[in-house]
Amino acid sequence: MGTQRHKDCGTTLVKLLKDSDATVRRQACEAATRGGYPLEIDALVEVLGDSHRFVAWSARRAIEARPKESW
Repeated sequence: MGTQRHKDCGTTLVKLLKDSDATVRRQACEAATRGGYPLEIDALVEVLGDSHRFVAWSARRAIEARPKESW
């Protein structure tokens, strides 16, 4: 995910942001950034408080990559 854009990937990425594995959550954020998926901002903001710093950092990068109007 994130290398080729597909209409259903955005929905799947939002689900993966809630996965129990920190690596999956981080990679979901990274795929959203790479693919330019307009994930729900609330889902990304929730991940900003993740206890794993690399997950939180990836969420921040995903938010930064979005147009400022969508913040």
